Amino acid sequence: MIITESKRKKPATILKKYPDAILADVTSGAKDGFVKLGPFYPHYGIPVPFSEGYTVTCVEAIWQRLSDVR
Repeated sequence: MIITESKRKKPATILKKYPDAILADVTSGAKDGFVKLGPFYPHYGIPVPFSEGYTVTCVEAIWQRLSDVR
């Protein structure tokens, strides 16, 4: 199960409510490896669905590209 909580909440507060939780900060300012799960992390060469020949750097760019295709 994935639960989203505010980044403003203290980790201790979240762990009190969800004691077995794995806290994963996926923002660009994250200090651990979970940053790679964020939509802006550059993976490079990701193919854009429905757009043959196009690749993008990050998942967010796919979202931007697909919002242009209508």
